[in-house]
Formats: sequence, structure tokens, C-alpha cells
Amino acid sequence: VIDSRPEPAPAAADDTHINCSRSNILVFAHKYQREMWRAFKHRRDCMMQVAKFAEFKDFGIKPMDKITAVDCIEYRRYLENNTDLNPGTINRYLSAVSSCFRFAVEELQLMTDRPRVALIKTVEAATRAFTKTQVRQMIELHERNGNHWVAYMIKIGCLTGMRMGEIICLPLDITEWNGETQ
Repeated sequence: VIDSRPEPAPAAADDTHINCSRSNILVFAHKYQREMWRAFKHRRDCMMQVAKFAEFKDFGIKPMDKITAVDCIEYRRYLENNTDLNPGTINRYLSAVSSCFRFAVEELQLMTDRPRVALIKTVEAATRAFTKTQVRQMIELHERNGNHWVAYMIKIGCLTGMRMGEIICLPLDITEWNGETQ
């Protein structure tokens, strides 16, 4: 028996939401990108990663609620075997895809369940830090080239742990450099 009744109109509150049984993941990510990923660079990177997922096989035309954990594992295997991406980068790709499903289920409640995206087990990353010799060489190079402001940024960053954005925001008119504490 085929149900020929027309589909009920969505409630007023649901008018703004995408129907996951009709929409693909790329359309969903595009609509909700600002809610899922707040920072611009992170949002841009995640959108690129979701777009790569959508380009794989028929995932770009498949409705979100039809994508399975097996599909995600197949995509992970494809990335492992056919790209030169390291495991951490592959995990970031998969995390962006997982974020879409998590947002659809937990935040918007548009789906009842989400496919579990299995990440690659990785060893803990080594701490990245410059040695004192490397810092001294960078400072000397920039001072020799006349880029004293870069040398100061390196000094401030390495001595305080401040990030570039924090250093740039320092009010120079009230900032004093004490050369004795180098």
C-alpha cells in the first residue's frame, strides 16, 4: 500500500531548519557553519574538509540521514591509502564531518542518531618547542636583515608564551622593553 497523502507542512518553528532526510551534508554545513565553527579560519578549514567528504563517491548527493558509519570508515580508508595526509590531518577531516552529524542530532535534533566516525589511533604528538640556540639564530637573522620588529616579536613570544595575535595587540605607547631580562 502506497501512502498518497501529502506530506504535512512543517511547523513554524521548523521552517528555518533543513530536513536531513532530503538535504546533503554540504548544504547542511553551509547553512549551519557559523553555529558549528565560530572562528573564521577553523570554519573555512572545516567547510573545505566537509566539501572533500561530499566529493567522495555519492556522499554529496546522499541525504545526511542515509550516510552510515561504514561510509565514514570507507572515506577514512580512502584518505589513508590514497593521500599523503598524516593520521592527525585525516582525523581533522573526519572531525569536521562528525561535527555536522553531532550538531544535527544534539543541537538541532533533526536526526535521531548519527554515524560514529572512527578516528585513527595516533601516538601522542611530540611537544613542539624551539631550543635556545634556534631562538638565538632566528633573532640574529632578523636583526641582521634589519627586521628588528620581527626579532622583538620572537623575543616576546618565546619569553612570555604569548601568541602572535596577543603580541600584535600590545599597546606600543605604554609597552617598555627591558633589555636586561633577555
